[in-house]
Amino acid sequence: MKTGLILFFGIFIVFSLLFYVGKINWHQYVTTRTDGLVTKSVAVPGQFNPFTATHDLPEVVQRYFLAVLEEGAPLIRSVSLQQTGGFRAKPELTTFAPMRAQQTFVSEPRGFVWEAEITLFPGVVISVCDSLLAGDAAMQARLLGVIPVVKAETTRELTEGALMRVLAESVWMPTSLLPQQGVSWRATGPDKAEASITASGVTVTLEFTFNAAGEVVSVYSPARYREDKGRFVATPWGARLSDYVQIGPYRVPSKGEVYWLTEQGEFLYWRAVIHDFEFE
Repeated sequence: MKTGLILFFGIFIVFSLLFYVGKINWHQYVTTRTDGLVTKSVAVPGQFNPFTATHDLPEVVQRYFLAVLEEGAPLIRSVSLQQTGGFRAKPELTTFAPMRAQQTFVSEPRGFVWEAEITLFPGVVISVCDSLLAGDAAMQARLLGVIPVVKAETTRELTEGALMRVLAESVWMPTSLLPQQGVSWRATGPDKAEASITASGVTVTLEFTFNAAGEVVSVYSPARYREDKGRFVATPWGARLSDYVQIGPYRVPSKGEVYWLTEQGEFLYWRAVIHDFEFE
């Protein structure tokens, strides 16, 4: 009996130490990615001038910038925000796992770090870090912040997908969608326009749809790479955005949802309320 108790406590101590070290390692990984993102970013001097910044753009895109940027709004170097919502890992799941995330974007060079905790069951959490840092795309996920579940390093498919995410989520730092930030726009309809950016030798294009108020309400790509059983598959992908709020001189969406269009239909996998914006 005594030997059994000693063995039990010995195993408990070993696993506790491994868990502690794993949590520290995870924290260091996320902190290193975030610090690197901010450190490598550069200031974006200037202010929004509606007369010089938008005069060559399609009318629908001009309306967007006039709707979401006040004249004289400083060009954004970075934004940090919080997300509260749900995540669904597989189409067959009928409910969303609770999710809390924080995200940091920088406009030059374009990049982000998204750190999330997804609660599968009470006390069972998956920690996720998705990031693009100076062209280096990476995604890691660990059960309880310790046990590796996903570890994907830079590939062209991963980088392209991360860059699409940057372009789509630039609605949360709207000055980074201006032509002077390297974005080219082309009208594709009375309420639609394509935006393209190039970074690290990769060019991506997304179609933006605008409402009557000039706000972006959806973003779409007919082919974004999705990991499926160890291989990347080009799959239609999109996001819907709503509930715009005014934060200083910027107007940004406070709700969003993201989906894949698979052969079985729409697979909605992320939805959240976005809050606590901090612009620099």
